[in-house]
This record gives sequence, C-alpha cells and structure tokens, in this order.
Amino acid sequence: MPVLILGIVQIVLIVLIIILEITSLGLSTYSATGAGIWCSIAFIPAAISTVLLVKYWARSRVRASRVLIAQIILLVFTFILIGIIGSYVSSNSITNSIIYTAYYRTDNKLTTKYQQFPLTLGSTLGIIAGVLGLAAVVMSTYVLVINSMTTIAATSSTTMMTLRWNSTAITIAGVGTVGVSANQFNYPFGMALDSSNALYISDLNNSRVQLWASNAWTGTTVAGQANGTSGTGSSYLNKAAGFAMDTSSNIYITDMYNSRIQYWTSGASTGVTVIGNGKLHTFNKSSCGNLTNQLCYPYNVIRDSSTGNIYVADTVNQRVVRYLPGASSGTVVAGGNGQGFNNYQLNYPIGLYYDSSTNSLVIANAGANNIVRWVIGASNWTLLAGSQNGTIGATSTLLYYPVCATFDLYGNMYVADTYNHRIQFFASGSQTGTTIAGVAGTQGSNSTLLKFPYTLILDNNLNMYVADSANQRIQNFLRY
Repeated sequence: MPVLILGIVQIVLIVLIIILEITSLGLSTYSATGAGIWCSIAFIPAAISTVLLVKYWARSRVRASRVLIAQIILLVFTFILIGIIGSYVSSNSITNSIIYTAYYRTDNKLTTKYQQFPLTLGSTLGIIAGVLGLAAVVMSTYVLVINSMTTIAATSSTTMMTLRWNSTAITIAGVGTVGVSANQFNYPFGMALDSSNALYISDLNNSRVQLWASNAWTGTTVAGQANGTSGTGSSYLNKAAGFAMDTSSNIYITDMYNSRIQYWTSGASTGVTVIGNGKLHTFNKSSCGNLTNQLCYPYNVIRDSSTGNIYVADTVNQRVVRYLPGASSGTVVAGGNGQGFNNYQLNYPIGLYYDSSTNSLVIANAGANNIVRWVIGASNWTLLAGSQNGTIGATSTLLYYPVCATFDLYGNMYVADTYNHRIQFFASGSQTGTTIAGVAGTQGSNSTLLKFPYTLILDNNLNMYVADSANQRIQNFLRY
C-alpha cells in the first residue's frame, strides 16, 4: 500500500508541475521550462510503473520484476533530462534557483524572472517527485525481495496474500448438458494436462477419455468408444473414472465397472488389462473379489513417475493397493481392515496423491468426510482435513464427501469438497480451509457456482481446473 500511495502522489505531482510550468512560461522546447515539461511527461510512465508494480507483485514475480526494471530505467532517463535542464540554468546556488529565481532561454538570451511563484513551485515539486521516485524504487525492490522469500516459505499468513483466484470461472470444456457429442460430457471425472497444455478428461458415464486441445471447442476420444458405448472388450470401458498419465501420454485408466486398470498407449484404439480380473459390474461386492490381483469398483489410480509404481484406490474393498511395474498382484499399503472411521480403516477412498518427500499417500477418504495421510509402511493414518470421526459439515474445518485432494509446490492443499459444492484451500500445516471456488452448500450452474465438483488439478501457474461434474463442464479459475 505505501508503494501504491507513492505512485499516485507521483502522478499528481507531475500533473501539477506541467500545469504550473505551462502557466508560467509556455511550451518552448528551447527553454528550461520546455525541458522541464518533457521531463515531467517522461516521468509519468515511471509513476504509472509504480502503480502497476502493486498490481503485479502479488501475482507474478517475473512480471513485477520487469515492471521494476522499467521503472528504474524511466527514472534514470528522467534524471538525465533533469541534467539537460540544469544546462539551461545559471550556476547560482540551488537554493537561490528554487526559491528566488527561475531561469529560461528565449531568443538565445538568458533572462531572469524574480518571484515567479508558479515556476518556483513547479521546480520544487519536480525535486519532490524525483525523491519520491527514488523512494518508490527502493520500496518496490524491498517488496519484491520480501515477497519472493515469503512465497517460498509459504506460511499460512503469507500464502493467503500471494495466492488468489478469480471467483468467476471460464468454461473451457463442455456445454453444460448431458450427451455423447464431442463437445458434451456425462459426468466428467478425472483430468490431466500434458506438456502442450492439452487437457485429458475421463467422461465417467460415457465410458471414454477425451482429449481437448488448448482452446478447442470439442474433444477427441483417445480411449473407449466415441459414442459412449460401454463394454468388456479391449476397446471398451465401463465407467471411466480416474486415470494416470505418463510423460508420453500413455494412460492407465480406472475401468470402474469392469473392476480393472486398462493401459492405453498414446494413439492406440485398444487397451490392455494390467491390473484386475475384469469382472463385469453386477452391484454385488462378492462378485469382484478382494485378493491383491483383484479390484472391486476402483475409482482412481496414480503413478509414481520416479519408480513406475501404480497405486489404486480399490474403493469398495476399502483399501489402497500398490503394484510394482509389470506386476499383476499388489500389496495393500493403506486400509484393508474393513469400512470404518478408525485410523486404521478407510471409508470409500477415492482420491489419491503420492507425496514423494514423505513417501506417503494423501487419501480423499470420502465416506469418512476427511482427508488423511498414510505413510507407506505405517499401520494407520493421520488427519489432514475434515473430521476425525466422520462428521459432516460445511464450516471451514469440516468436509462433506471430499473426492479429490492435490498440492502445490508450497505444500498447500486443495480439496474438492464435492457434496458442499466448493473447492477448499488449506495452507500448509493448517486444518482450517478457505473457500476459493464455489459457495458452501449452494449448487448452481452460473460461472461462480459448482455442482458436485469431483476433481481438480493445477497448472504450472496455479490456475485451477475443476471437473464441475453435475454441470457437465470443466471450469477454469484463473490465479491473479
């Protein structure tokens, strides 16, 4: 705020200087006054840069740094022009020049005017503006340095100052109606961005995965059938839920109602079953099995890129299973002790996030209305957000059937609080959330509301993509 005030004061002073100098001596380019006017005009961009710096410093350090560099260059240019003015002024003392006498050239003569108040005041204000400009540069530099430090530290207090999102979203995929056309969805679920910013979206009830190029109006089917037909064959899916993608855009798809994980190489028309027995959905839990080479209505899959290990949210079996590369049988690494609210149990685990720094899984424990961390090898979880005992709520500390949790580079957590129709932000280490998208307990289809958001992802600039599932669209909330 002090930097902003300095910028505004600079602009006001410069306008006054121009008015005073024009009032007293006109616009002659051969006069000291003329040079002063052009100097003042040149200083306006520097002052505006100060204001712009306030706009950008909390949003992008790169852009703010560029503005600061421009500000310094313009300020230096201003003082060069002030030096030009000095060549028109006599060698009298600065005090006499400012307070008593103002000099200017006309007709190649050096003439003096005493007690020219407007010109004297203009000169005085010019020096004040210059000093304020220097102060603004110093303060701006300080702000940038401090902002850089606090953003990296990402404490709860500084994070909320530097991470903000527009509450009005842009629809980037889907038209808001159910359908099987290339521009429609039937409950979009999982999402992933590739290196070109193309968006991959699993279209749950259409049993397919769609690829939306950046700024495209329609999607292209890359797995499953474009017409939404479900089945058990290698070219079919039956309820495509979560998926994981490697750097070559090959995808591991949770074929939920077929109780299997299908691997589709980029550009392929068929998939290969890599995990699960592929038993058809029959609404009967006993039909799908609970051995480690079997799955029961899995909702999600993630891949550890450093090891190639696959982690599957085996939802109805109330467990998470790890599969080594190439293995068809896995190891239970979380849950597997029946459905419940105890810290050694899971309750419809859906969302998964692998934290390599702690070798742990962050699990959206939807049926228990909480987000938990389960260290690989541990026998129980620790609470990250929501209620320890499964209490439902829409306050800042409670959740209602959260389906997804993800993190940024600073350790802040983002949760799709699905049945509360909102996205919650939890600063690193905090269990108190802030709503950054949607409105708690209010579902809707306008650009500020959500309806059963299932998943979310972040791009490199922390812009947020939300699968607004019941509204059949993908919403983009831009960071600013």
